[in-house]
Amino acid sequence: MALVVASITIPKNTAAPLLTELNVYKRYVGQIQILYPDNAAYLVGVAIWNQTQQIAPAQGSNTKWIRDVGRLVTWQEQHDLGGSPRTLRIYAINEDDTYTRQVEVRIEVLDFATWAQLFDRRAG
Repeated sequence: MALVVASITIPKNTAAPLLTELNVYKRYVGQIQILYPDNAAYLVGVAIWNQTQQIAPAQGSNTKWIRDVGRLVTWQEQHDLGGSPRTLRIYAINEDDTYTRQVEVRIEVLDFATWAQLFDRRAG
């Protein structure tokens, strides 16, 4: 298991999404965490893409951004990133007109054996 982390500073009034690319050296995603700043008041949004496929929020969901207020949001993910290069694209917005905000995105990446074992355990 490895944890890949991106700390992203988003200027105030960032209407056009800010892009951060995150190189990932293992193929499988087991968990995603996003740490939102205190008092974010749902004004900060994050979306994560693998090449042309949106990972979070999930494709087909009714929302374009994952938003929250000053806490760590964590969920399990069973995503195969495919072949090289493995570069995740993290898009972030900040609709706050007063403060620059920072989010931290943490992605747990796994080798196949560990990923398959976790997937089997979660399914059972």
